[in-house]
Amino acid sequence: MALVVLVGTIGAPRAEEARVERSRGPASVVGLTLLALSVGGAGLGLSGLLISSDAQGALAPLALEGAPTSSEALISERLEQRLQLGTTLAAAGWAAAGIGLVGGIILLVVDAPTAPQLAVIPIRGGGLVSYSFSW
Repeated sequence: MALVVLVGTIGAPRAEEARVERSRGPASVVGLTLLALSVGGAGLGLSGLLISSDAQGALAPLALEGAPTSSEALISERLEQRLQLGTTLAAAGWAAAGIGLVGGIILLVVDAPTAPQLAVIPIRGGGLVSYSFSW
């Protein structure tokens, strides 16, 4: 029971600290924007995969047939262009999503309103470690 009271005492904010509220800076806004854009990048990557999958499925029957006619060759060429477009969109979307996700998290962590605090308290027969941070 004494340990729980001690932890409650350590974690309680001081009167001066309770009055001062720190807000996040502009880096947090940029970080949140990057996180939102990473969701859009993931959507672009998924749509690129769907486009390329659709084009690949349409190309499969044409590849099994014999020599293509001129109209089939034109259709095949356009489907191959669509397949390439889908692959490019998927790669660009997933890359943008990854960069946005990592950049957004880094900016949010760097722009934290308070620094993490660590307290080590020796007590008889051991010790107590308290770590606090704000998100």
